[in-house]
Amino acid sequence: MQAQKSVRSLTAQAFFSTAARASADMDRAYTIAVYSACQPCYGRRPMEFTYDAGDLAALPEALRLIG
Repeated sequence: MQAQKSVRSLTAQAFFSTAARASADMDRAYTIAVYSACQPCYGRRPMEFTYDAGDLAALPEALRLIG
């Protein structure tokens, strides 16, 4: 969850750091604005495979389920 929030924030900050870039590519500017405003994906259990990358105990189980 925190990674998704950080990526959304950093993407918007990097893209909109210069006004010339945002005004030159309006389609991409709208896409990034919408992406950064969206809520993080929590996943729906048990239908979707989700795990917390920060939980070291969950990582072996996640790798087993993927593999």
